[in-house]
Amino acid sequence: MREIRSLTAIRGIAALWVVTHHFRPHLECVSPALGSIFNGYMGYTGVDIFFVLSGFILTLVYADLTRSGLKDFALRRVMRIYPLHLTVLAVMAATAFIPGFWPGYLIDWHDLPAQVLLLQPYLGRSLFEWNSPSWSAGVELFCYLLFPAALLLLRRLPLAALLLLVVLAGCAEWQVQTCYAGIWGGWGSVARGLAGFGLGMAVQLAALRWRAPRRGVIAVEVLAAVTLVAAALGRDAQVIPLAAAGLIWALAYEAGPVARVLRGRIPVYLGEISFSIYMIHQPLIAAYAWAWPNDWGSPMFLVRKAGYFVLLIALASLTYRLIERPARRLWRVEKAVGGVGVAPGLRLT
Repeated sequence: MREIRSLTAIRGIAALWVVTHHFRPHLECVSPALGSIFNGYMGYTGVDIFFVLSGFILTLVYADLTRSGLKDFALRRVMRIYPLHLTVLAVMAATAFIPGFWPGYLIDWHDLPAQVLLLQPYLGRSLFEWNSPSWSAGVELFCYLLFPAALLLLRRLPLAALLLLVVLAGCAEWQVQTCYAGIWGGWGSVARGLAGFGLGMAVQLAALRWRAPRRGVIAVEVLAAVTLVAAALGRDAQVIPLAAAGLIWALAYEAGPVARVLRGRIPVYLGEISFSIYMIHQPLIAAYAWAWPNDWGSPMFLVRKAGYFVLLIALASLTYRLIERPARRLWRVEKAVGGVGVAPGLRLT
């Protein structure tokens, strides 16, 4: 299966969107208006896009999954998440003894076992401890656990039933975003993951049964991209995952103008290292604040804040090359979001 480069790129955009959301206090030091902009443009919904994309991609890659392949599927999913997750925790634990390096609320040794096992969303643990973005990896693992059974039950449904399933999944996503938008702890966060992952699965299952006309795909791609941007500017969290689902479906055909832009080398590379970007960005923010506390009066303030993003990309490139890729090669895990291809159901008429 050849790589769908535009889908790889979407991961990078979603990851950096989340980063700007968490980096906004530093931007507010530069300009309250600038911080307000990044706070208002729904950066946390980048995680919801991850969930939708994950359900879509896994359904495409494992459309023919059988019971004999469950062990391999589970090992690949574990190796996708745990090596980098454990590395970040190990670095944080090793540096926890440096006085003042980490804010006091981040390090709680009693909570470390739950963090290691990614159980914090289910046990009511403080999400401000250790590496807070890892909550979504714990929810993702829960989705992986349910995925094989859901796939076996749903993939033989007729097209009409699958289209109805898409509608129901979209309604569920809307309701979850209405009730739990931005929630990143407890069962509200689990609901976000299940709704997004389920929507992605439903869209892909329907796509595998239907040959879409080229003009229709391009129209959906452009409309979904415009709707996604408008929803972000309008602070409409309910619309963003739904528009993302439409855009992801259309991008899989690589037929329209948005796909051509996203197939560029830089967007694709950012997508390849997106998991590293996401998993290391929050500890790096804390470390950066330790290195340069309260320096907004310094002439180098803006340079240092811009330098955070340069350092983030550099470190993410290293962890991708030294941790993610070797771990995935060990179990022949597919490449990032890429490594997926155009299946027969994704051909254009």
